[in-house]
Amino acid sequence: MAIRRTGFTLLELLVVIGIIVILIAISVAVGAGVIGGSRTAQTSNSIRVLDSLLNSYMQDRGSIPGATVRDPRNRDRLLLLADARNMDVDGGSGMINSTGLFLLQIVGPGNPADRLKGIDSRLISRWTPYAGAAATSPQAVPEMVTVLDAWERPIRYVHPMFHGVLQNGDPYEPGNNHGVGLDALSQGLLNDAPNASRYSFRNIRRNRVSADGTQVADSDGGYCPGGMPYFYSAGRDGDPSTLDDNVYTKRPNVMN
Repeated sequence: MAIRRTGFTLLELLVVIGIIVILIAISVAVGAGVIGGSRTAQTSNSIRVLDSLLNSYMQDRGSIPGATVRDPRNRDRLLLLADARNMDVDGGSGMINSTGLFLLQIVGPGNPADRLKGIDSRLISRWTPYAGAAATSPQAVPEMVTVLDAWERPIRYVHPMFHGVLQNGDPYEPGNNHGVGLDALSQGLLNDAPNASRYSFRNIRRNRVSADGTQVADSDGGYCPGGMPYFYSAGRDGDPSTLDDNVYTKRPNVMN
């Protein structure tokens, strides 16, 4: 008479465990994809609201916004609306709050929340890239309200005065990757650029290759489509130069 088995063999248990592990991995991957897609959609929605604000301004004024805005701390001085790194403060450690400056320019120094309906209020926040003494430097963009993406990083605003790559040196040689002064910017970006005393900061860098291998790149290096400003997010990885996960509503022209 045959003996009836009442349990699993070790091999059978290992097979079952393997199947469970595979199913868990698939579930995690699918879940991460759903979360990532949701964040991308939320960020796209925020950018569309900003696009609408920009379009309303252009319809009212008949032109794109200017490339500078008055410094709220000193109305005689100007801030550059550049998606770039401010090289005059703390060794270039901080990016310019370009969307915050756009809101200052379009809405004014008050709370812009009423003009940003449709954006999750948790993503409308005061922001500065600096801490300590650097945050109060007269050359730094002061802390101000901006719009964050769904990864809680500032959405970026690109003005055609400061698009493409702006730096001294070969853009593909990280060690030779320095800021550009207003008086050295090409193509006559600002007619009175040599008058440096008018600007709260004057040295910027907008690279698309990491300067030293430790910082992420400054920007996507994009050119404004049709000469129109655009907004974008650096996406999940936070690196604007890796374009595959950047979030756009208007795709820029990018040099390879």
